[in-house]
Amino acid sequence: SAVWKAAVAHARRQQGDPTAMWMFTRRLMDELCDGWFTGRLADFERQRDEAFSVVYSRAACFAAMCAVSFDDALQSLSDSVIDRIALLAENIEESLDNADSDAPPPPLVSMLALAWVPIARSQQRDLQRWPEIAALDAAFIDDPANITHMVEAALRRAAVAAHPADATLQERAARQHVAFARLTRCVLAAVVGGVVHADNSSRVALLDP
Repeated sequence: SAVWKAAVAHARRQQGDPTAMWMFTRRLMDELCDGWFTGRLADFERQRDEAFSVVYSRAACFAAMCAVSFDDALQSLSDSVIDRIALLAENIEESLDNADSDAPPPPLVSMLALAWVPIARSQQRDLQRWPEIAALDAAFIDDPANITHMVEAALRRAAVAAHPADATLQERAARQHVAFARLTRCVLAAVVGGVVHADNSSRVALLDP
């Protein structure tokens, strides 16, 4: 995972056309995720007799994804990884829905939530550039029951505005925005739940800029 982050940083700084380097980062992350990352919480659980180093390597791989900017993730994560992030968001939603409302979030959910915070902030900064997102508040007041559709539509318009000359990037950015926003929604629920139950790391994650 450290090699992948270094490759992402190199691609970002590369003079000339970085296409080949971005393709390398996508293939590398696919290899790092191969065989274990399916988009479920169970992917991060320690199996019986499994070495701790193996569990740590999986957590480190996910943390590496979360440590890059939204724009870098757009170039360095494959469609397959984005799809699995969307599935992970769905699985975390189910876990939180089934958890005891009087108990803190499951520890595994809290761990992934705290790892996800940096890239969630990067996505938020990226979206703040576009008036399509600012218009959501007014739209929500007019039609709160349709908020999910409105959010996804606004994210797609922001993707088009960010990449007006590249239809492929528009589609990838829209899919990534939707998947990341869904996981961020779960993350916020988990972090807020941690704050309610006096978890200091959750409080720091929620309050730090």
